[in-house]
Amino acid sequence: MTRTFVGGLLIAVCLTHLLWACAVQAQGEYQYTIRAGDILKITIWGHDDLSKEYPVDDDGFVPFPLVGRVKASGLTTKTLAAHLTEALEKDYLVNPQVMVAVKEYFFNPAPRPRPDSGG
Repeated sequence: MTRTFVGGLLIAVCLTHLLWACAVQAQGEYQYTIRAGDILKITIWGHDDLSKEYPVDDDGFVPFPLVGRVKASGLTTKTLAAHLTEALEKDYLVNPQVMVAVKEYFFNPAPRPRPDSGG
């Protein structure tokens, strides 16, 4: 009887640990997706003239010097940084170090339905 209890307890502890590890991993994988209206802080190491805040236009693009408009909406900051790195190293910079962060998040709550004035 004691052996069964210890075995069951060991299985319960292992399952609890496994579920906890999965929850922690899932939390670490979430990355914010850039939206129109966000304000991004884009830093290009060693290039203060390019490092500043850029708004995401209503159509989801960021106007960026040298490379023009870059699609940002729907991407993570990591993915946008990779796209900018690729675009800048094509013709402009050698091994650019790009970092993108969201400085201000755009919040647009869904419009609430108007109460029926009925009659």
